[in-house]
Amino acid sequence: MYRIGEFSKISNLSVKTLRYYDEIGLLKPAETDHFTGYRLYSASQLGDAIKIQALKEFDFSLDEIRCFYQDTDSLLEQKEQLLKKQLWELKARLHKLESFRKIWNEEGIVMNPVVMTKQENCDEERDFVAGMVCNITEQEQARKLLLRYLAENNYQIIGKLTENPLSEKEVRLKLPVRELYDELPEPVNDDICVPFVNDSRVIGKWELVDTCYEKEDFNPAHSIIDETDRDFHFLYFLPKGERYWCFGWTKGYVLSEFGVPTMRGLNPYEITELNGETYMFLCFKDKDCFFRGAKPILMVFRQIDRHAYTKEEIRFRDKLVEEFLPDNEILGKWKVCDFVKTVESFQPDIYNARFPKEYLFFKEVTFADDGKCEVNYGGKILKNPEVNWTKGVLQEVGSCLSQRYERKVIAQTEYLFIEFKSGDYFYNHKKPYWYVFTRVAESTVPLFE
Repeated sequence: MYRIGEFSKISNLSVKTLRYYDEIGLLKPAETDHFTGYRLYSASQLGDAIKIQALKEFDFSLDEIRCFYQDTDSLLEQKEQLLKKQLWELKARLHKLESFRKIWNEEGIVMNPVVMTKQENCDEERDFVAGMVCNITEQEQARKLLLRYLAENNYQIIGKLTENPLSEKEVRLKLPVRELYDELPEPVNDDICVPFVNDSRVIGKWELVDTCYEKEDFNPAHSIIDETDRDFHFLYFLPKGERYWCFGWTKGYVLSEFGVPTMRGLNPYEITELNGETYMFLCFKDKDCFFRGAKPILMVFRQIDRHAYTKEEIRFRDKLVEEFLPDNEILGKWKVCDFVKTVESFQPDIYNARFPKEYLFFKEVTFADDGKCEVNYGGKILKNPEVNWTKGVLQEVGSCLSQRYERKVIAQTEYLFIEFKSGDYFYNHKKPYWYVFTRVAESTVPLFE
């Protein structure tokens, strides 16, 4: 047994601290001498003293340490999450500082740092007003730099920019924003298995004409939408809520289901008549809503017609190539490695976080003689006559899709790029992305039965 002074020396805890730990019941002596009142500690308590000091280094409170042995896993998990959050916040602050320093050094304009203040009457902890003071003669340049700063530091703009003069020389720029998460591990999905309720007003074709922050901001005379910059430009409401591509509907809501991993959204809409036209205000959740906590986009659609379309009417079909032309360079088996917007954008040595390899739908493709082939779509195998190929093209016969391919050698590695025409293409007429494959090393020309 050790007296308190001796135990203090070997445990690196002061006598005063040991007495306090005794008082609060955190580390009581093994025995107390009834005649002298001396506190006596056992050798086995040295391990407890060391654990207490270790836990304090991780910022556990004394109350948490006292409860540690009762709920060890839970407390460690909580502390781990707290430290990760603090680390993320510190990295975010460093990134913002570096971003501001870069802007300052590059542009050299007279302005103050961006200041985030809480929005009035707002319960959302991630919503702020981004403010910046600048010289009134550099107002336009400062506005561009503010937008750049917000884009580089994970902020979503959720309102209009206001410019308030402070004096004859200075002006304050203010912009409502939402701070986004870097990336959530799984999407925050809605339950879209809802009963169908009819709404005859929405049947037909709708064209996207604008996006805005609030319904009151919309001006029917102002159309800004660029078709090439949107995931979808037209929206169809089929009778009885029938689903096509990523969409279905019930009264008051558009049901969306898209992406990898799958993101499911319950997106509310409102119908308004303006200047003799019918408009829909759709509060739509995109990928940033599911994975980064962004605010839904307010999309404005104008009704084109009230026709009761079928899926076949709105689906685009390619003209298939009937003549077979050989291409010996692609014969064999290929395995997917990436998914890119263009062939030129592929970078072999850079991990594509937007499309993780494990989530890619098109898994493998095998090319054989005479136009025979086999494809693996998410575990589903298609063979001739469902699919075939000819030089430069992989074709899905039943779907009437003709998808181009290109073979390239990059840094002495063979890559095969194949267009992927999904609903984005045949319902939305959007330019296809490309799957990227590498040749399976032991691959030989396959034989199909």
